Amino acid sequence: MAALLAERHGLRLYSCDAHFDRHCAAADPATQPTLARLRTAPRAEQFLQPLRTLVRDAVSACREEFPMVVADLAALPPGPPVLVEGMTPLPECVAALRPERAAWLVPAPAFQHAHYARRDWAATLLAGLADSDRAFDNWMRRDEVSARWVRIQARRLRLPVRVVDTHHSIGAVTAWVELQLGLTSLRGWL
Repeated sequence: MAALLAERHGLRLYSCDAHFDRHCAAADPATQPTLARLRTAPRAEQFLQPLRTLVRDAVSACREEFPMVVADLAALPPGPPVLVEGMTPLPECVAALRPERAAWLVPAPAFQHAHYARRDWAATLLAGLADSDRAFDNWMRRDEVSARWVRIQARRLRLPVRVVDTHHSIGAVTAWVELQLGLTSLRGWL
């Protein structure tokens, strides 16, 4: 959906996932201990950790990585506005910047599980693990708890958030995001 919105509205797309490994590699262990630890841990094996550890690491990694994302965005050459997508921009992090240009989509558990189960890269990530089924279930549970946490945080901060489920069409969700971000008119962005 982010790619669709970027193309439709002439935006540059910044996917946080695409920069995660680079950010981990550059992490300072003193100020970004979670990112520094994650850079050496096999990613698939991380999903075999207890759920509490998985959620704590996911949230900590987002908090630690957010300033790196902001620095990346500040270093971009002048051009069209940037659409940032991914989990890293937690509501608490964005609230201090320009929350009027932010919205969060969080997947309902069934939606996430169904879509991740069909993604080749998800299977590749877990390939070779002795207990790949348990790792996948832990991953889905981590994302379910993280999504609930993001939803609660966004609502507490009065920021727009929507739960996406299998009965929502991409068109309806895209229209909601466009409305929340004011994409019907980009004059105020340029």
